[in-house]
Amino acid sequence: MAYFSWVATEARLTNVDLTVLVQAVNPYDTDQLMWDAFFPRQDVPSVKMDTLTPVVPTRYVADRREWNARGRLIPQETPSTKELEMVPIESFFKIGEREVQHLLEQTRGNETLFRNIVGVDIPERTRNLARANYRRIEVDTFNSWATGTVTSRNPVTGNTYTMSYGFAGGRYQTAGTAWTGGSTGTAYANFVAWLLDAYTAGIQIGGAMMRLSTREAIRTSAPNTAFPYGTTTIEPLLQDVEARITQQIGAPFRFYVNERHVDIFPTGGITTSTQKLWPAHTIAVVPAGETVGYNAFAPVARAFEVSNAAPEGEIDLNGMVAYTETGNAGRDLTVECQVNALPVPIETRVWVIDCGI
Repeated sequence: MAYFSWVATEARLTNVDLTVLVQAVNPYDTDQLMWDAFFPRQDVPSVKMDTLTPVVPTRYVADRREWNARGRLIPQETPSTKELEMVPIESFFKIGEREVQHLLEQTRGNETLFRNIVGVDIPERTRNLARANYRRIEVDTFNSWATGTVTSRNPVTGNTYTMSYGFAGGRYQTAGTAWTGGSTGTAYANFVAWLLDAYTAGIQIGGAMMRLSTREAIRTSAPNTAFPYGTTTIEPLLQDVEARITQQIGAPFRFYVNERHVDIFPTGGITTSTQKLWPAHTIAVVPAGETVGYNAFAPVARAFEVSNAAPEGEIDLNGMVAYTETGNAGRDLTVECQVNALPVPIETRVWVIDCGI
């Protein structure tokens, strides 16, 4: 019996319907993801991108010249060109013989009931695929920001491949000795000095991203401006520390704490492992305006087929695309969801350090 031969023509379960469904999933409400705040979506025409990496501009100064002579030649400054090629983000689920067996046992072999159960189940499971894809974008976004790399894992073998953006070494630093969070104020003093280094490098500072333990080490070692006279063991309030840093760097400042986690697949199997989105000991400057880079969304080849089948659906060619496939003579069903997206940090907005705390 071909259990799933009807899916491709069933209302709500066609490729068009499922694609419209996954494109309606709000990427910002999915677990309250934050990637768009720092790397907003930007559509690109291809998975291959010739990107111009901005550089800190050279501040050329002209010279005076003699009469009837030429002045100072100002050369054309050309940013470095890098070619990035994204690989697809894809998830799928499969309804195979074992699940069919269970469903038919529940329905006593009634085909109408079987179709009703499958018809209700498929849309929500397909939405979950889109949510999983958005979480991959979230993981890659913060990893690219914190490390200057993107890691791709083969879902079958579990092997990983790491791509580096090739930013200047000074953009990613490691403290010679770990900053401390004791009463000497070392963590706070080192943090402010590091922020001022970022300012002199041309970054307009709006805040800093870090883990909670790192923020607490900085906060507890900061001077307590609420008690300026005498010695006190009372720790400063967070708002007071932010206000003090604002005064010292001359720009509004706030701490961004990232303790969110996801469940990743560390191997080619289905066992998951909990992983924090932001690495320990790592601090990154959040530029004024919060934009660190962008997430490039490229067209998905199968989206053209879906769009051509239903032009009135106004399919987003660069968005999520869902696709069904029957196998084993119609006895099993696979539903896939794909998006072509890649975070692209802007080098001149990146300033990161592993501070050791």
